[in-house]
Parts: sequence; structure tokens; C-alpha cells
Amino acid sequence: MFFGTPHRGSGLASWANIIGNILRATSFGTSTNVQLAKDLQPKSRLLDFISTSFLDRCGKLKIISCYETSKMDFLNCIVVDKDSATLGIPTETVIALDGDHRSICRFSNIDAKQFGPVKTRLDSLIQSLRLTDSRRLRDEFLSSLHTSDYVAHKNRNPLPVNGTCTWIFNHPVYEAWIESPCTSLLWISADPGCGKSVLASFLADHFSDSQVAGINICYFFFKSDNIEQSDAVNCVTALLYQLYSQQKDLITTGVNRLQGDKLEDLNELWGVFVKSVERKDARNTICILDGIDECHPGLRGRLLQLMSDYFAEHERSQSQNCLRGERKDGEVVVKNSTSKFKMLVTSRPENQIKIAFQARARGQTGGLEPIRVQRIIRLRGEDETDAISGDITKVVRAKVDDLICQGLPQELLEDIEAELLAKADRTFLWVSLILNLFEQKVESGASRRELDKLLRNRDIYNIYGELLASHSDSPRSRRILEIILAATRPLTVDEISIALAVTPEDDRTRLGTATFDNVEYDLVYPFENHIKSLCGHFIRIIRQKVYFVHETAREFLLKEGVWRSRPLLSSNTSDIPGPIGFEHESRREIGQCCFQHSFTLSESRYMLLRICATYLYCLGREHQSGRIGIPSAKTSSFLDYAAKSWVTHFQQTRKWKQLEDTYYQNLCHPLFPGFNEWIKQYWLPILPHHPPGSADEIQDFYIAHFKLYSHDETTLDPCLGVGSERKKDEYCIGRENANGEHKRYALSSNPGSLNNHYFPIRVNSGGFVSLDFSKTQIS
Repeated sequence: MFFGTPHRGSGLASWANIIGNILRATSFGTSTNVQLAKDLQPKSRLLDFISTSFLDRCGKLKIISCYETSKMDFLNCIVVDKDSATLGIPTETVIALDGDHRSICRFSNIDAKQFGPVKTRLDSLIQSLRLTDSRRLRDEFLSSLHTSDYVAHKNRNPLPVNGTCTWIFNHPVYEAWIESPCTSLLWISADPGCGKSVLASFLADHFSDSQVAGINICYFFFKSDNIEQSDAVNCVTALLYQLYSQQKDLITTGVNRLQGDKLEDLNELWGVFVKSVERKDARNTICILDGIDECHPGLRGRLLQLMSDYFAEHERSQSQNCLRGERKDGEVVVKNSTSKFKMLVTSRPENQIKIAFQARARGQTGGLEPIRVQRIIRLRGEDETDAISGDITKVVRAKVDDLICQGLPQELLEDIEAELLAKADRTFLWVSLILNLFEQKVESGASRRELDKLLRNRDIYNIYGELLASHSDSPRSRRILEIILAATRPLTVDEISIALAVTPEDDRTRLGTATFDNVEYDLVYPFENHIKSLCGHFIRIIRQKVYFVHETAREFLLKEGVWRSRPLLSSNTSDIPGPIGFEHESRREIGQCCFQHSFTLSESRYMLLRICATYLYCLGREHQSGRIGIPSAKTSSFLDYAAKSWVTHFQQTRKWKQLEDTYYQNLCHPLFPGFNEWIKQYWLPILPHHPPGSADEIQDFYIAHFKLYSHDETTLDPCLGVGSERKKDEYCIGRENANGEHKRYALSSNPGSLNNHYFPIRVNSGGFVSLDFSKTQIS
């Protein structure tokens, strides 16, 4: 707020110059006041610079400028006129005040008449600030709910062929669910490969695109192949984010109840979600959950129980309303049965889900006939043979038309089409895989004999073997499959290409030499073509992210039974150094595909851990493409995954393998040249918040924070070591004891912070932090 501030000079400048000259004469040549007087001249350069600079910085500020309307008695003029006292910007409020330059900012009390216009503007400004602060808090809360890319998860599924999936709209069970006045759940079950996810995606798009007035649409698509999509907490936070984004006035329910750790509590999240959709001012909500059987088992049961309890409670409540209702013509008239929330769930027909969704309405009937209000309805996709067969026919015909356009003779494909439809057995997966094989054959040419041979493959695993058959001798193909199996989230084409180009170092040695120059030298261009050439149609690339063709592809790759480790190949292998995998001893004898059941998650995760660690160690080594500590431009896209996921892979691996702790702990030492870059990426979008302290204390903090030790968690105190007991005045690394002193414990790989010793540290050319024995001295 400004009162008579001369933003653009003052008409008194000439008079001030005279006074300034007098002051200079009496102050022995001091020219300060003369310079000040010149600065007050209209359009003066200094004031113009100050005003312009302020304007550049005040674009979002609410400004109130007050100007005088009366002349100074003894000067007979207005000291700062309106033009000089205002900035002339859109966010400025201008107030004319009765009074001269001295009196406009002097108020006898809060009720003074002259203060009235100022008070009104101040009250308005305060209210605006409160609203702005409230809006900021809501925006921050909404951002905290955006934990998964739920749209990309939905878009992983292929678009339905024109005319397919529409059978659902005429199904009596679906109609009963969508038209019911009650809050209800529709469970669509079907066997693997029958198009559940495509149908769920179709419905999500249908509800979103139709723009049904007054309805909120929320969805989440589970997939067991990555942590983000298999997490029940991510599911409910995504539902809340979509709900609050569509109806922002509901967000107060979440802001008031979800703070701190509650954002990770499934019970709290679900409770807030149902409270939000049940609010009186909430619009009707449709929620779609696809593939709930692929939710991580750790929380799947709890999520199913929460959903079942919610709908069962509504069922009991509705039954009681029925019992208390009026009878008309022998029928019970149900009161207050308006629907606020409908949920649609798809899954395989698993017993756990069937048991959880069994109707559990209870209550006394009071002598009346039992009344059942069905809140959980099942549509058995397994029984919809005609509808699924009809959609398969449309898919096959559309794909056959594409193959004709690619060069296969129409007369050849007419017979093939009939045989495909005859053998489809109501399974989209078999049909789509066979068609993928056809496409693969078209690239090199195919005879009727070859196509007939493909059609004889009735087993899905045989088809997977055919998809990978031409890549069986490629270690790079094995490596890329291991990377996809182990990754904590779907990787992009660029990320996988860089990971393929990294030669994993042996974590038992400290003599690593890999640099980003080496990685760039091994990159194969174009990335997407290279990945497709390694795995063909066994993988899918959707919006630059790489996925397996189907969830059953993981089951095909992962081992079952007793396997033996394959020996590591030498580093001069023509394709790629050191691939890791497993091979059944009698594989060649039984003619099994060399990829089938030849991988383990544990070994794949260990391999990806070593790739990430090797990449991060490259940050500490000189390279020609940039400065030390920063990845090169061509390899930088893998930094996000390596920085955020290597610790997860360490935790997964240490459960079954004794790791070289020091190799990984040194990545956490601030003297490691790449530490600042990767730790900043790890904490994004917030800044690193480790406690202040010496370099060794910071390393100790992260060793404890990440649990970078290979011992059994049940026998190791993160702050003390094996078999130790913590005293009451001792705290974890980074905290102070009762005397205000920082404590160090057995975790550190580096004793440099011990108070009674001097341990100089050095970093070798490989980026490894260690003691410098050439400089040690006794203190």
C-alpha cells in the first residue's frame, strides 16, 4: 500500500533544487540533497529505473495506491499528483483521499471517515489473501494425490476394433446395475485373454467422452508387472485425485482428514473416498477398477474387504429401509433410495474375489419375508460365449484386411480367417498372438504351409516360443527381457536402450572403469527398431513405454521347478558382455523354447541393480561428453530410474544374496562426485532433506535411511549393528542424543568422523571413496 509515493517524480523538483543549493552551501559542499532533488524531477532516470524494476517484480501483487487531493497550505500546490502517485497496472487499486501530502496517512482512529476507504480495501485484500492461501493448500494437497500416471495405465490397452465391446450396453445385468437407483458394484469376471481390460478401457472412455451431465468418472488399471500399477494405495489416491479434479469443492473432505502418514494408509484413503462421494453436494460417481486380481497380494485382500464392507453396509441399510417402508399392492415401497456411487470391477474368476464379493446382507425380518437388495452384482464373462465370439470375429476380419493391405493374397487369407474363427475358442489372447505371428511372417514372406503350422499352435506358451524363436541365440534379447521383468515401473524406449548399453560392473571390485563414453559407444540406433528386432511381438511399445504382450508372458519367462545358473559369458562376447539367466538341464532334450521358465526375478533384479550402480558410478568419472558429476546428454534419460530404483533393487537382492555393502554405500558419500546429481534426482520434486553435518555423517544418514547393509533386518538395529541394544539417550544417525551430540554407529563404511582420529579421504578415478593412507597422521 502506497500513500502519496512519487513513482514518476514530483512537481516540487525545481523548488527542491533551490533548497538543495542552500543546504549544500551550509554543509560544506555536500551534494546529497541536490542529487535527491534531481531524482524527484518528473521522468528522472533513477526513479524510472526503480519504478520499472518494481513493475517487473509485482505482476502478481495486489497493490493499493492512495493519492492526495488537497494542496499544502504553505506551498499552494499538490506535492505528488495522481499521475505520479500511481503505477497504472491491472492489479492496482487507486484511492483518492481527502487531505494533503502530510495528512493522507494520518488517521485519528479506526472509525475515522478518512480511513473508511482504506479499511474497506484492506479488508478486501485480507480476504483475498485468505482465499489465495486456501487455494494454495488445496492445490498442494491435490498434487500430493497425483502419485501415478493413471491415464497412461489405461492407455496401455489397445483400442477396441470398431463395433466391439458394445454388447455390454444391452446386457441385462449391466442394465440393472447402471439403471439401479441404489449404490451398487458390478463385478465382471472372465478368464485370461478374454478382453477384460479392453472392455474396461472402452467403458472408461465411453463415460468420459459422453460427458454425462452431473457425473464424476474415476478409474484405475491394475497390472502386476510394475510397482506403481499393482499398489492399492496408488489406486485409491488416483481415484481421489480424479474425483477432486472434477469436483473441486469436495477436496475439503480430503484436506481435513488426510495429512502426513495418512496419505499412505489404505483404510484412511478409502474412508475419505467414500465420505467424499457420499457428500450431499457430491455428484453421482462411477468408478472403474480393472484387473483387481493383479493388485499386490499384500493389500489386495484389505482393499477387497473395504469394498465389500462398504457395499454390504449399504445393503443392510437398504434392507432396513425396506422393512420400515410402506406396502402398496403387496409390494414394499423403498424410501430414500437415490444412488450416489457405482463401481465396476473386472478380474479373473478367482476364489478370493468371489468370497469377498458374496452378498452379506443381514438383519431381522420382523416376521416379514426376507427382502434382498443386491448391491454386488456379478456378470460372468465366462458365460458370454456369443458376445465374445462376435467381437473376436470383428477383430479377426479387421486384422485380415490389414494383412491383405500388407501383401498377403486375399484368397489365401479367406481360408485362414475361417480357421482362425473356428479355433479361437472365445479367447482374444490366442487370436491376437497368432495374428502377431502372421505379421512377423509377412515381413520376410510366408507360405500357406508356414501359416498352417502357426495355426496348429493351440498352446499359448508355444506361441510365445514362436514369437521369440528367431532371437534365441541373442544374449541381448535375454538381457532386455530381464530388464523388463525386474523394472519397478514400465521403462521408456530410451531408458531400456541405455540400460542395454551399460556393462554391469562386478560389485566385489573397486576398479570400475566404465564411463558415459563407453555407454554412448554401445548405444544402438534407432532405439525402437533395435528393441523390436530383439524381442519382436513378444513386447509392445505404447507411447514410448515398453511392455510384455500380456501378463501371461511373465509367467512364461519365470522359472518353475529346479533350475541351474547359466555361467557368465566372457566380456568379449560379440553381442553383450555377461548376460545373466537360467537354463533347465534338459531343455534341449524336451525341445522347449530356450526362454521358457529360464529367468528368476531375484537374478533379474540383481542384474538391474548392478546396471543402475554402474551407471551412477559413471557420474564420478571423466567423460568427453560433459563435466564430471553430470550424465552426458545421450545417457541422461536413465538417471531418473537409476537414482530412484537402485535402492529398491538393493533391498530386493539383499534378502537372498550377500552383497558388497561398501560398493553401494559409497554412492551415498557426499565426496563421491556424482552424489549431488543422483540424490537430487532421487528426492525430486522436493529438495534433499538430509540433516546437516560432516560428509561422513551425511553418508551415515543415508546408509541408515536406505538400509544399505546385507544383514537380517530382525537382528540388526539400523543405528547400532548386530546384537546391540540402544540406550535411552542414543538416537539414529542424523539425530542428537540428550547432550545435543551427534552419535555415530557401526553402519558407516568410513570412520572419518571419529572425534579422536584424523582419517583423510580420497576419491579414485573410478569414483570410489576410501581412506588416503599416504596422508594419515595421529592426532
